[in-house]
Amino acid sequence: MQRSAILLVAVLAAVPAWAGGPEGGAVLTPASVSHYPDDVAVTLGGTRLSPQCRIEWDTTGAEDTGQITCPTGSGLLLSSDASVDRSGSVAPGATYLGVCSDDAASPTECVTLSHDGTDAVLAQASGGLRLTAAAGSGTVSILENATIGRTNAGGAGTLQLQSALAGTSTLSYTDAVADHQWRWDGSVAEMRLALGTAGAVWPYILTTFANRALDHGRATAIDPVLYGWSARDPTGVGANDWWSLTHNQASPVLAWGLGMLTLSAPAGDESVRLPVIDAAVPVEPHACDATHTGAAVWVNDNDDGAASEICVCGKPNDVPTYDWLDTAGTTCNFF
Repeated sequence: MQRSAILLVAVLAAVPAWAGGPEGGAVLTPASVSHYPDDVAVTLGGTRLSPQCRIEWDTTGAEDTGQITCPTGSGLLLSSDASVDRSGSVAPGATYLGVCSDDAASPTECVTLSHDGTDAVLAQASGGLRLTAAAGSGTVSILENATIGRTNAGGAGTLQLQSALAGTSTLSYTDAVADHQWRWDGSVAEMRLALGTAGAVWPYILTTFANRALDHGRATAIDPVLYGWSARDPTGVGANDWWSLTHNQASPVLAWGLGMLTLSAPAGDESVRLPVIDAAVPVEPHACDATHTGAAVWVNDNDDGAASEICVCGKPNDVPTYDWLDTAGTTCNFF
């Protein structure tokens, strides 16, 4: 017996009661529970679609599945009104699964799930897309191997994390050692970047999009370190094209891997301001020793008419001890 004949016999055996519906369709109301053999389908749809949508039990392959199959460009939509024209508001060109709001006067208020042949797509035609977790949980998890991206197709897009005014929102990544987070804390109005635990802090690297997947050769550290890189290849000619900024629990540290540090100021204001000690009896800001070599300060002894001068921590010529020196290399007499 042909498949169409089997289908006809199966549908008649269900003894359904038909109620009149809108033009081009009908409502199927089964009078009882019916069971169909494997690979037998019930078809549903209007005259404009061919083939029709089908409800069937499919035994093809190693796994048996219950399926609803629809032609490309149509799909399964859950809504409160089947008579609303939603053309252009769902997933054009793809078979989709969708849910629409109860507002029949706003046909674009739908969200659809589809696959475009390359990516899975969760989309909406109007409004935002909001993920809401249960109260007290506040967690939406994205499993491993996942990438969060935004493609700009000529418009604007926003990834927004929202919490109560005094609450917190986070973007997190967890590895085998620690959590890493962007954290917005509304209770104290702070935004924090947390990159692991002490002793295993990941470096934070500013680099170009072209170099995003390259190893920049920075190890984990005791304290957080911010790095900036040139556009050259960090695995080759640009391996030393970096600067870094951190605090080593004693002092702030600015370091770099190649060239001289250039401080640039607007024309007419080309200056660097040193710390100033302005007192009748100047006191050295800290001990002058190997740790503080190169430290500089502007000193003004303001009650005896002595000239002000820059004092730099270092060693005088051929003298093994450290001292505060003026620009001529002789000892500053202020301290």
